[in-house]
Amino acid sequence: MVRKIPQGERALWFDEGGEKLVTFADTGKQRGLVRYEGAGKPRRLAVLPKDRVLQSQDKFAAARLDTKGNAIELQEIADWSGIEKPAKHKLALPEAYPVAASAFEANFAKRTALVSGGSAVARQEWQKVFLFDYVKPEPIGVGTLPGRQYFSFTALDPTGSTALLEVKDASTRETVGLKVFTFATKRFEDVALPPP
Repeated sequence: MVRKIPQGERALWFDEGGEKLVTFADTGKQRGLVRYEGAGKPRRLAVLPKDRVLQSQDKFAAARLDTKGNAIELQEIADWSGIEKPAKHKLALPEAYPVAASAFEANFAKRTALVSGGSAVARQEWQKVFLFDYVKPEPIGVGTLPGRQYFSFTALDPTGSTALLEVKDASTRETVGLKVFTFATKRFEDVALPPP
């Protein structure tokens, strides 16, 4: 099925077999998610200007930064997050790591989340990542690096069971290590890199 995406919308998810398309619309008058399924009428979900949209494959939630409380408020949404009983959750960070400088992603099925510095400068200044079972406000894992090392790339795997963390040296900009955090064991493990 070929579907033309309306002006002011951009595709976020497409399932060719199920003929499902989810877009983000920002027309100036309306801002939010639009779900097209088959030939039926599209479903819309308004998103407030201060909110961010979180995506985990074909699932979506809203997030808002609480800069006064230094926390990320994650709102699961009925029919969009894939959760039977959606709820609001708060991910709290220490004051030294401002949420305004953060990047984050979540897996709604496992209710796991990863928070790191949102820019190259923030990643180098923080030298930390925070991993959450986001039903609880405090992190279940905090990765900290020594010296001039920083987490240059971070990602949750599609199942939400592990997080992959690339470690670089700020002086050389070279990758010096990889770490994997497993949410079930709450442990970090180093991954051996092949020789250069």
